[in-house]
Amino acid sequence: MKCIFLYFYISYKYHKNSIHLFLYSSSNFIYLRLDDIQPITPFDHLIPPNPFDLFWTMWNTDQSTFRGRRLLVLESLFIHHPQATVIMLSPTLDDTQLFLPFRHRGYRIYSFNISLQHILQWNWYSNKQTKDFLQHWNSSGTYFYSHITDYLRTIVVYLYGGTYMDMDALTLQPLPNEEFIGLHRIHVDEKCEWCIGNTSSLYLASSVMRFRPRRKVLQRILEETFDRQVYDPSCFNCVGPKPYTQHIIKYRNENDFKVMNLKLLEPYRLYPFMWTEASTIFRKVEQDTSLELADLMKRSYSLHLFGHVSDKLDITRGSLIDHLFDRYDLSDFGFNIFNRDQSNKHVPLICQ
Repeated sequence: MKCIFLYFYISYKYHKNSIHLFLYSSSNFIYLRLDDIQPITPFDHLIPPNPFDLFWTMWNTDQSTFRGRRLLVLESLFIHHPQATVIMLSPTLDDTQLFLPFRHRGYRIYSFNISLQHILQWNWYSNKQTKDFLQHWNSSGTYFYSHITDYLRTIVVYLYGGTYMDMDALTLQPLPNEEFIGLHRIHVDEKCEWCIGNTSSLYLASSVMRFRPRRKVLQRILEETFDRQVYDPSCFNCVGPKPYTQHIIKYRNENDFKVMNLKLLEPYRLYPFMWTEASTIFRKVEQDTSLELADLMKRSYSLHLFGHVSDKLDITRGSLIDHLFDRYDLSDFGFNIFNRDQSNKHVPLICQ
């Protein structure tokens, strides 16, 4: 038997939704065209092999609103997950050097501009209905930026897997090495017809969650929520907590084995305080605050700051958040965080 070894030189060119593949040998030339290829995003090369090392986050306001407590969120994440790759998507930030001080110290964090045009260009939709929805989405809707955040957190975790975290969620200890989503409670005076069991005050919050890629339940959330026939731009919770609660509980009730393995974390694990208690985290000072923090860091994975409420609050010396600033000291990154008590004090992101 004779063996013939052929040596090829391979090159390719990506164009629109196809790859043009060229194979060269000493005597032959072969041209192939592969159609319907998922477009390459600017960060595909950054995606780690282990989806649990991938963290997604979003920012929807301008850079001047990015205050010291947001840097605390990043610092707390890297303390507990130093191997993390963090990708921030933002329709308002367009600065690839945004987190350069972190990267100079070996941390993998990147910021990329995102828009409806990008979403369509990268084929970030699951079927024709979601594509049609995106093509006709009115960006002037009351809750557009909130809803597009819900869409993005769902589509990226569906496509790539990983952990999604709001930029007001502090990491208190390493997150569990499994798929999870957190239970949260509504306020005692609120009514919730779509909460678990219809009479319970519990629902599933998507502010911090972890999935492996291509989970069917995430695809169902996308396709049955972001549809022109059912989408209500005036309904805040209809895109986010409501579909996550309804679909995940439905799949669990149907004994879908993949969803059955999804850990539903008790409220104290990710949301130890209600949004109505946010002021106590920033203002309340007691003799045993340090002990309270130590206990909190043992039993909770994350502390949600509810930025829509707490961003207006000053940080009082001796408060729980003040102790956390001392625990996760950002001074090593050269950021001028203080004076903590000046609520209008903003932190420059680029260090000189």
